[in-house]
Order: sequence, then structure tokens, then C-alpha cells
Amino acid sequence: MFRSRTLLAGWVLVVLNAPASAELVTIRFSAEVGFVDDRSNILQTRIRVGDVISGTYTFETTTLDSNSFPTVADYWHHGPTHGISLLAGGLAFRTDPADVEFLVEIVNDHLGPPRDNYLIRSYRNLPLEGCLASVDYITWQLDDPSAAALSSESLPPTPPVLGDWLSQFGLSLEGRRGEAAYFVRAHVTSATIDAGPPAAATAIGVNNVRVAEGDEATFVVFLSGPSSQRVQVDYATAAVSATAGNDYSSVAGTLVFEPGAVTRTVVVPTRGDRIVEPRERFTLQLTNPVNAILGDPQGIARIVDATPTATTVHIALEAQVTEVVDPLGVLAGAIRPGNEMTATYAFDMATGDSNSFPNVGDYWHFGGAHGISISAGGLTFRTDPSMAAFLVEIVNNGSNGKDHYLLRSYSNLSASCRAAVDHISWQLDDTTGAALSGPDLPPHPPVLADWQSDFELNVQGSAVSGEAGYRVRAHVTRARLCRPDARAGLAQCRLLVRSR
Repeated sequence: MFRSRTLLAGWVLVVLNAPASAELVTIRFSAEVGFVDDRSNILQTRIRVGDVISGTYTFETTTLDSNSFPTVADYWHHGPTHGISLLAGGLAFRTDPADVEFLVEIVNDHLGPPRDNYLIRSYRNLPLEGCLASVDYITWQLDDPSAAALSSESLPPTPPVLGDWLSQFGLSLEGRRGEAAYFVRAHVTSATIDAGPPAAATAIGVNNVRVAEGDEATFVVFLSGPSSQRVQVDYATAAVSATAGNDYSSVAGTLVFEPGAVTRTVVVPTRGDRIVEPRERFTLQLTNPVNAILGDPQGIARIVDATPTATTVHIALEAQVTEVVDPLGVLAGAIRPGNEMTATYAFDMATGDSNSFPNVGDYWHFGGAHGISISAGGLTFRTDPSMAAFLVEIVNNGSNGKDHYLLRSYSNLSASCRAAVDHISWQLDDTTGAALSGPDLPPHPPVLADWQSDFELNVQGSAVSGEAGYRVRAHVTRARLCRPDARAGLAQCRLLVRSR
């Protein structure tokens, strides 16, 4: 039976030293989110100010100080039982048990300036579910402005359990997807300490999802950490603004986590129609947990209208990869020169030009029915239907020798847990300048004309953690215009252009 005592009450930490025989110490905490910086909406607004974060930190009290500096002690942990696991907004932030790099650090500023510091940080973490983003740092930091917590001149040789820290202190989460970053800061409101191994499962939760109508909504139900016991939980869908039977199919059942498992999925089919509708919602509710507690028991599904309009155009492409630049192996060798590549583009011919420049037409699309999907080497690169930012651009250089046709997606789903997708583009250059030889630009994006040109398909991105970039270039060999129903298998296509 483990000892569990209150460690934090309000803003004051209460002294509790673990028994000398205890090697593993687990701190269980709750925190309230006070600040979110996510300008690129990487987390899809799933973590908000006021949300509750719950989780555990586990470290070993026998680890030795590896820092020779007299006022700083670093106690590094590399074993799979050490690390951090927490739930925030239905997302699991966890140390990677296969690659632990976990630090307990103490700074003793008894010589001044007057501030002692206690830091617990995980540097090697699993990506967020669905490869949403990387998790670069999970940090719990305490600062004692009185400098009384470590008032002696010597640092302890092994990491101590928390003492009388009279301080405000917080939790922070940091990560990225490609070049964009997020930062979450929370105020710890309660904490307890166990002298012994961590419990089997701290909490069980479920994520939020966005889904295009007609596709399947895949909820991920997860534990905040692996359990040595068999865990189960009941689930059922519930209507909010979506209607069961019309917009989605009701599901219910029981999920079982065998010992060591941390995730299970629930798939809910949604139903498509040809009616333009506002976004609709339903939920997946978790109840009756066994050998776990409910951490975040409700997942919200937002259905994005994917109804093609009468003016929606689908273009199917065939291409061959000509160049792969991937110096650090982000794509893990999945795509090589010579590989076949297929793609589909969907855009709305009724979209108006938003560029006032006389020879440039920009036709922006933001609906879930528009975008790009590319397959190559077993990877898929595609527009994120929940926040599509998709451009059709035309440059008319008249008689100056080059017309330009560009289709590019700026908001994309990750291709894998390592590869973020920054831009997907299809670019055509007509060196004759004859494709758009008239003086005016079309008011709406045209279907391709007789472009006398070789043209290219490009994919650019980086590691989800933002560490390295990659680029894939392909030569398009054929493009076909297909009937406007993506779910019809793009049948009844006619040839538009063939590469010269």
C-alpha cells in the first residue's frame, strides 16, 4: 500500500519526505490553464484557458547529481519508469518510454539573487495523437522568491522530495508542427505524493475530432499512462446539433485496454448529402471506468460540410517523382525518384478573385470540400478539411513570355508522426505566354486551358518537431477533369492536359 499525502494546498507546499527505502516517487497534480499561445491553431482549440490538466511525474530519489557547478544539481533519468504523463484538452502529453530523457534540476541561489528553483522536465516525448504535433518539452517549475527552500550551502547528492516552497508555480507544454509552435502555461492547484511506484492508470480520456461529412470520425480513447491491470470503459454517442441517423450513426459499447495498452479507437460513420449546411456536432461520452478514473470523459465531433457545389471541379493527376531532398530522413526513405505519385485537386469555379493587381488572380478557398490529396510511397499528403486554406493563382504575363498557373494548399495534415506538410502545390508555366494572352484575368478560376508546358507537383515540409526540412518534386504526366463527386471514385473523367 503506497503512502499518499497532500503536498500542495493553495500556494504553499507542505514538507513530506519519502521513506529512505523508497526509490520511485510519483507526484500527482492538477492544474488550471492560464495562457495558450497557438497562433497557427496546431492544437485545434482543444486546450483553452480555464481547462483542467491532470497527470503524474515519476522520478527516482537515488539518482546522482551529474552537474559539478556548485549551485546547480542535475539528476538525469533514462529508465522507462521515469517521466511525465498528463491529459490536457483530451490530448495525452507523455514521456516516450523507449527514449527517456528526463531531468530533475535544482538551483540553489542562497548566495543571491534570492531565488531557488526546482525544475522537472521531459525532453523526449511521444507526439500528440494522430500526429497532430510534436511535444518538445513538458515542464513543472517552482520558484521560491524567499530563497529559503535551499538555504544551506551544499546541494543534495540525490533529488529530494519537495520541501517548504513558498511560491506560485506552474506547468508548461511546448511543441510544434513544422515551422509553427504552440505554448501552454498552467497554474498547479493541487498535488499529492506517493512514496512508491505509480498507480496503474491515473485517468482515461477521449479526444475531440473534426470530420468531413460522409467520412468516419475516429475518436482516440487513451490512458494517461500504461497500466499493469486490465482497464475498461463504456462509450456511447450523444447528439448536440447533429442528428443521429441523419448526420451520423449512433454507436455504443465497451472498450478494453489489456495491460500495457494506452490507446483504443472508436469509429463513428457520418453521412454525406448534397445540402450546404453549417457545422454540426455530436459527442462520444465515456462512463463506468474499471481500474481507471475519468479524466476527460467527453469527446466532441465537429462535422465539416463537404458538399461539392455545382461549380466544384475535381482534377485527377498522375506523376512520377523526379527529386527527393531529405537530408535527415524525415520521410524515412518512403519516397524515392522514380516512384509513381497520384493526386486529386478540388476547387470551386465560382470563387472570386481577391487580388487587385491587374495581372495576378488569387482565388482563395476555405471550405472542407476544397483542397489537395497526394499519395506516394505509402504516405498521404492532404489538405486539412477542418481549416482549409487553398489557393488557385494565375499570373497573366500577356506577351512577356510566361503565364503561370498555381494550385497550393497551406493548411495540411501531417503525412506521418515525423513529417509535417507545409505546402502542397501544382505549378504550370506556359513559356509561350499564349495560354492567357488576353488583357484581362478571368473573374473566377478557370479549368486548365491548352498549356504548352511541362509542369510539376511539389510537396514541402519538415519534421513535426521542426528540426529538418524535406522536398519532393514530381513531373505530372497526365491530368483529367472528373465529375464533381469525390466519393464517386472520380469516374467519368476526361483528359485535360498531357505533359509535353
